[in-house]
Amino acid sequence: MLTSAKEDQSLPIYAARVHTTLKDGRKYSKDCIYVRGHPKNPFTVSELVDKLRDCVPYCAYELSDSVVNSLIDSLLNLEKVDNAVNDLILPLTPGQS
Repeated sequence: MLTSAKEDQSLPIYAARVHTTLKDGRKYSKDCIYVRGHPKNPFTVSELVDKLRDCVPYCAYELSDSVVNSLIDSLLNLEKVDNAVNDLILPLTPGQS
């Protein structure tokens, strides 16, 4: 399989045009103007949580499951967070969680 990418300045920023050619010669194309997560193509809550969990392994230091779960709970209930530093910042600070 061959994959390539090139910039298309006729598309809005972050948009993509995908062209696929199957082995039998059939061709398919699709413009993806609003990437997943864009206000016009928002994530579901489940997709947002899954994306956060997918990013956790790439953190600068290891986050425990309990810290991740606490962060998710705080983010999904932001209106109930009394102290953003304690609930959101300190858990992401080395030696503070």
